[in-house]
Amino acid sequence: MIRVVVADESSLVRTTLSALLATEDDISTVGEVDTCEGLVDAAAAWRPDLVLLDLDLVDATHAHAGRLAEALHRQDPPVRLLLLTTLGRPTSVLPVLSAKAGSMLLKNTAPRQMIEAIRRTAAGEQVLCAELETTADRLRNSPLNEAETAVLDRMACGGGIADAAAQLGFSQSVVQRHLLSALRKVGGRDAVDGGRKARANGWV
Repeated sequence: MIRVVVADESSLVRTTLSALLATEDDISTVGEVDTCEGLVDAAAAWRPDLVLLDLDLVDATHAHAGRLAEALHRQDPPVRLLLLTTLGRPTSVLPVLSAKAGSMLLKNTAPRQMIEAIRRTAAGEQVLCAELETTADRLRNSPLNEAETAVLDRMACGGGIADAAAQLGFSQSVVQRHLLSALRKVGGRDAVDGGRKARANGWV
């Protein structure tokens, strides 16, 4: 039996997903949460095999998706993570690829595909739908690391170093170092130019 925790701020979504899982003989919903606070502790208490998580519930910047996946995967027994997202942006996909402990689907994925993804993720596979796999292929060829991608993404629209530091939890000096490294790699004159070039290649 695959034990699942459903994490979504919408009670309707949680109820719908739980009802879908209840139709399967080999899947059981063992808990529901509406915030990410304490999710790791809740998973330790309920001992699920997998957490079905709305990516928007992680935080506004998606910065903690990878760390959350890693924390759950370190539990004994390890907990896998299946993230659901409305957008396949590189900055959303990259943390999951880096963690190597979870899967990601778009929220409009067909129910049968989601059920199959739950089974495959619980078995240890990393599942990405076709749209996200295309994004993942571009990211695997990106010269930018995760921190450089996050910094360039936030500063490409004209935001300042202080804003990026506050959003990412970095010091301003660390943001500046990652930005300069990113610009060297993509050949940008500044954050806006670098962001334009990186987006053209699908890296941010």
